Amino acid sequence: MENITQSIDSSNLPTSPPIRPSEVVPWEAFMKLWNKVIDLERRLERDEKLRLTNTLLTPRQVARVLNIHPTTVLTYERAGKIISVRDGKKVNYRVDSIREYLQKKRIDPAEIDNRLLVVFHHP
Repeated sequence: MENITQSIDSSNLPTSPPIRPSEVVPWEAFMKLWNKVIDLERRLERDEKLRLTNTLLTPRQVARVLNIHPTTVLTYERAGKIISVRDGKKVNYRVDSIREYLQKKRIDPAEIDNRLLVVFHHP
């Protein structure tokens, strides 16, 4: 997920209103709106992480995240590399288990999130 505030460093923003034509939004209103945007973005990121943490993945989804063949997922499970959640014959995998495995492989956290988001947005 692209962070829109990354492109603008708020410490570089002027502390006083610029001299502009009267049609321009007042500085205080702009800063109030800017702070709301930042707050909403943080909430969205937090909510997305919570959703990802409490979700179960199918073996096929895990294979896509790990870039492996679906049958290799079972091999990883048997080797103790990832943890499954079984409900009768149905096998799923916790997102936090997959995330932990990728972190041990020293995959960048942003890359991990991107891989997981792709699976959720394109099942």
